[in-house]
Amino acid sequence: MPLLLTPSQVPAPTDSIVKVALPNAALFDYRWPSELGALTLGIAVKVPLGARFHVGYVIAKIESSPHSLRSIQAIVNEVPALPADLIQLAEFGAAYYLANLADFIRLMVPKPVRRLVIEHFRLTVLGQKQRKDHPQHVLHRLQRARTLAAINKKLKLGIRETRAQIETWITQGWMERIEGLSTSTTEVCLSRTAQRVEPLQLTSEQQAAVTDIETALNENAYRPFLLWGITGSGKTEIYLAAIEHTLRLGRSAIVLVPEIGLTPQVSQRFESRFGNEVITLHSAMTASKRREVWTAIQNQKARVVIGPRSALFVPLQNLGLFIVDEEHDDSYKQEETPRYHARDLGLVRAQQNHAVAILGSATPSLESLHNVQRGKFTLLRLNDRPFGRELPEVQIVTLRKKGEGPVAPIFSKSLGLISEPLYESILATLARNEQVILFLNRRGFAPFVLCESCGTGVFCPHCSVSLTHHLRHDQLLCHYCGHHEPTPKQCLHCQSIHLRTMGSGTERLEHILKQLFPQIHIGRLDRDTIAHRSRLNEVLTDFRRGKLQILLGTQMVTKGHDFPHVTLVGVIMADLGLNFPDFRASERTAQLLVQVAGRAGRQDISGHVLIQTFYENHPALIAAKSHDYFAFAKVEDEERRTLNYPPHARLILLRLGSKLQTEVETCATQLATELVELIHPAELLGPAPCPIARLRGIYRWMILLKTHQPQTTKTQLREYFANFHLPRSVQFVVDVDPISML
Repeated sequence: MPLLLTPSQVPAPTDSIVKVALPNAALFDYRWPSELGALTLGIAVKVPLGARFHVGYVIAKIESSPHSLRSIQAIVNEVPALPADLIQLAEFGAAYYLANLADFIRLMVPKPVRRLVIEHFRLTVLGQKQRKDHPQHVLHRLQRARTLAAINKKLKLGIRETRAQIETWITQGWMERIEGLSTSTTEVCLSRTAQRVEPLQLTSEQQAAVTDIETALNENAYRPFLLWGITGSGKTEIYLAAIEHTLRLGRSAIVLVPEIGLTPQVSQRFESRFGNEVITLHSAMTASKRREVWTAIQNQKARVVIGPRSALFVPLQNLGLFIVDEEHDDSYKQEETPRYHARDLGLVRAQQNHAVAILGSATPSLESLHNVQRGKFTLLRLNDRPFGRELPEVQIVTLRKKGEGPVAPIFSKSLGLISEPLYESILATLARNEQVILFLNRRGFAPFVLCESCGTGVFCPHCSVSLTHHLRHDQLLCHYCGHHEPTPKQCLHCQSIHLRTMGSGTERLEHILKQLFPQIHIGRLDRDTIAHRSRLNEVLTDFRRGKLQILLGTQMVTKGHDFPHVTLVGVIMADLGLNFPDFRASERTAQLLVQVAGRAGRQDISGHVLIQTFYENHPALIAAKSHDYFAFAKVEDEERRTLNYPPHARLILLRLGSKLQTEVETCATQLATELVELIHPAELLGPAPCPIARLRGIYRWMILLKTHQPQTTKTQLREYFANFHLPRSVQFVVDVDPISML
C-alpha cells in the first residue's frame, strides 16, 4: 500500500483544523485539506514550515485557530505513528514535568523514524532512446531519481500529477515500486531459532505472587504491585509467568531494565521462553535497525518489548502488563529535557491501558515503599532463595587504624586497598577454583594529582572538579566533560616536580591485583574498558565460562548478574558515596551494597562478602551485613520526614547556567526573589551555586522548591513562566522530581 495517500483514495467532507507536533520545534496549527480524507490522530504528515517541509504528527483536532493557517501537504504514513494512549501520555508528561509537548513527541518517535519516509522506485528502461516525450527518454533523465520527491522535482509537476504519471508508467511496465523501509533487519530480529525453555518449578512464595498477579490481569484493571525479593529469590521467573498469562489473554507487555547491555542473560531468558514474541531494544542499535524494530512493533509483529527507559514509548498496542526491573535504579530518570522518570510515567501508561504494573527490586526506592504504606501499591514478598540456598555471610572490615605497628610488605604494596582478611579470602576462593567479584565505584588510576610542595591540585579548565589520572594513556581526564591532557611533569603553580597521585580507582586496583596474583586472569568493567557493547559481552561471557577468575569494576558489576561460581564479593571502599552532597547518598549506598553482596553464592555453593569501610556503624552498612534493607529504609524514611524531603515532600529543581558567572548569579537571585512572593505554600531554598558549580564551561546556580501540594505549585510556576524571560545566553532547566542534585 502506498505510503503517501492521494486525495482520490479516501472520500472526505470539509477542511478541519489540527494541531501538529514538530519534533525539536513546537506545536503548530494547520489546515487539514478535505481531499486528504478522514482524519486519524497520531499519523505522520508532511507540513510546510518556513521555506522547508518537515514531518510532524497530528495530535489533536481543534475547533478554531487565531492564526492564518497553511495546509498539510500530504500524509506520510497511514499507520498512526502515535497510538492514542501515547498521545495522552505525552500530554500528561508535558503537564507533569512542566515540559514542551513537542519534546515528548520527539522521545516517542525515534530520530530514524522521524525522517521523511516516502516511496522508492526502481526505474526500468528498455530499448533505445525515443522521442523526448517517450517514457524511455524521460526515464533515462530520471535514472538517479529514486524517490517520489526527487521525481516530482525533475518532472516539475504537482504531487498528484506526478503520482498519476508514475502509476501509468508502473502499469505499462516502465517502472517498479520498491518499499521505502527495508525489512531485512526486522526479519533477522524476529527470526530466532532458540529452543524454548520450559518454566521452572515455582516456590510457594513465587506461586503466591503469580496467583495475585494473574488475578489482577484477569480483572482487566490497573493494579500496581511492588515485588520485593531478596537477591537471587527468583523475581525474573515471576515476570515470565506474568507475561505468559498476559499473552494468553491476548494482550502485550513492556519490560524495562536499567541497561539491557549489562544483563544480556535477562533478554536471553525472555527470548528462549517466548521466541518471536520478543523484541529487545538497546542503546547500541544502529539507526536503521532501531527504525526497523520500531516499525515491527508498530505492525504488531511482537507482543513483548524489553529495553531501557526509551522502551516505555514503543507503539505497542493492547498493553496488559508493565514491568520495571530494579525499579530503584537512577537510570530510569532522564537527565536531558524532558526530564521524565520512566518508572513513574510508565505507571501512568499502565493506568491509561487498564494494565497491571509490577515494580521489582531487592532494594526498593523509598518512594515506592511509601506508596505501599499509603495503600497505592500492593506488596509482594519473596523472603527466601529457591532450593534452600542461603544468603551469603557478610563481614565488615574496618579500615580505621586501631594501633601502630609494622605493615606487611604485600599489604603496603596494595596501598591499603586490599585488607588482610580480603586478601586471605581471595586466596582461599581461588584455591577452590571459585570466582571473585570486587567492587570499587571509582574509575581511573587516581582521582586527583597533588603538588607536594605547594598543595595545588590539577583541575578541569571547564568544570569544578579535579582531573583523574589514567595510567594506560598517561593522561588526566575529566569524567564530566571529557577534557583530557597529558599528565604534567611539574606543578603549573610553583613548577615543583614533586607531583603525587592521590586516591585509587579501578585501574589502580587492577594494577595491584596483577601484582598480588600474577597467575590469575582478571577482567575489568568500567567505562574506560567497555567502549562497545561487544566488548562488554565478551568480558561477561569470559567470566561466566571461567576464563576469568576475578572480575572487578564500578557499578557495572552490581547490575543483576547471575554467575553460578562466584562465592566471594569484596567491596573495596564502601564509603565513597556517603559523602556526596545529596540527600539520597545513604539510600544509594545501601542499595549498591545489598545488590553487589547478592552476586555471591547464588547457586549451590555458599557465598561470602567482605565490605571494607571506615564507618562500620552506618545504617547502610548495617543493612548490608544483616540483609535487612527494610530496617535501613525505616530509619532513612524517618530522617527524610524530619527534613521534609521525598517521599514526604515533592521537589522541583530550577537550574540556571551561563558562561558568565555574574550573569547567572544575578538571574538566579532575581528569579528567587520573585518566586518567593508568588509560590505558596512551597518552601524555597536558594539561590546557591550547584554542588558542581561549573560544568562544561557553564557556571550553574540552583533554586530548590519543596512542596506538599505539587499540582498547586506547578500551576503557579506555569503561570509565572508564561511571562518569564531570560537573556538568550542563560540556560534554564526545570527538573520535577529530580534524582541528581549535583
